[in-house]
Amino acid sequence: MTMMQNENPNIGTSIVDDMGKPMRVVAVYSAALKYLTNHLLEALAATMRGVTVQWINENFKIKWVIPHPGNWGDQTKQILRVAAKQIGIPDLCLVTEAEAASYYCQVLPFHRDQHLDEKRFESQGTVLCSDIFQQHLAVGQEVRIGEFSSKTTIFINRRDQRYLSIPVFLSTVDTSLYTTETTCHYLGRMKITLVSDRHEKAPVTIKMALTYSELIVEVVDEGSGRTIRDVFSDTPAVE
Repeated sequence: MTMMQNENPNIGTSIVDDMGKPMRVVAVYSAALKYLTNHLLEALAATMRGVTVQWINENFKIKWVIPHPGNWGDQTKQILRVAAKQIGIPDLCLVTEAEAASYYCQVLPFHRDQHLDEKRFESQGTVLCSDIFQQHLAVGQEVRIGEFSSKTTIFINRRDQRYLSIPVFLSTVDTSLYTTETTCHYLGRMKITLVSDRHEKAPVTIKMALTYSELIVEVVDEGSGRTIRDVFSDTPAVE
């Protein structure tokens, strides 16, 4: 939190701990990343009899993906890259927290202790949860009028899928879990055609921007370059 109070942190920025001792931010992130990566490797090794962390490092090529706040600029993201290199991760993949959450939700299985049974459905052998409300822009989030400040990535997991339909909702609270809740209001729907010769592993990205009274949504199929854009008012529509 101390670092986030600095508007333009960089690899030379220092913060002060509770004892008043200064420490470079990059060293803090380096220590945190080292702890997290070691913990993951130890947990992975524990699932395989006779396997050590050293063996995993020698026999597996791990792609490390680290999320960061969406408003971080290149200068701030460089802190993570330098910190990663210091602990032996030369090729770090950085994604926004929104992108990480989006991908996590796509692969997250249905859990009875987290989701309502009535939202449960099965697709191609995978049990999923329907009507999940995914937040793109939050109340109190600082944005520049007319500029895209939210980006989410969706991966298409069906080769025969020929279009993607994206409903757009507005919530009056920041705790909504499902789009069927009374706090969620339907604004409209966007539909993008997925051409048959698109690059099947390429994602579809969704970006959002605000004006003083409207929401701009842009959907880009990275597999074909096809782009659609629509504008929604803050007045709920009828689906």
